[in-house]
Amino acid sequence: MRLPWLDDMPEGIDFAILGVPIDGASTLDAGQRRAPAAIRDASVNRHGYDPVLDVNIFDHLQGIDFGDVPVSPCYIEDSYVSTQLLASEVYAKGAVPIFLGGDHSVTLPELRATAAEH
Repeated sequence: MRLPWLDDMPEGIDFAILGVPIDGASTLDAGQRRAPAAIRDASVNRHGYDPVLDVNIFDHLQGIDFGDVPVSPCYIEDSYVSTQLLASEVYAKGAVPIFLGGDHSVTLPELRATAAEH
């Protein structure tokens, strides 16, 4: 949706997009690591406006793209720690992290960060 891509989490943001390119715990076909890039590519033609609801989300919320979590395909536990730390950084600034991609295992560090915050 052409959100600003920032390396530092600013104050006053409502949400931050985080890519989680992990598929090391996939049980069958891998490829979920490509999802963050694919979703970003597909969203380029979106502007935040929903014609059915007649609302533009960016009139009410501010968001950024915080990039991808630094992951290591060979060390999934390290990737979980990175995911949890980055999500915690977003929470610490008062924003909500929105995760893109990853296999089913990325839910664990995301929930850990959420549980620590709430």
